[in-house]
Amino acid sequence: MATALKADTSKVVWAGGSAGGADHILACLVAKASGGDASKLNYVPFSGGGQALPAIYHALGWTSDRMNENL
Repeated sequence: MATALKADTSKVVWAGGSAGGADHILACLVAKASGGDASKLNYVPFSGGGQALPAIYHALGWTSDRMNENL
């Protein structure tokens, strides 16, 4: 991912729990540390991490016929 961030930060999609939250700041710090332009990071905010994870799994093509909650 560091190579992709450095090559073209805007092409890296980073999903997280909230715009301006700790995960958003972390994404920008990782982009900057990788030599990328943090201001061009493609951050996709969700209402919370619980909504972000299924969207990421779906985008990756990962599927499941079961879901466990409150483990």
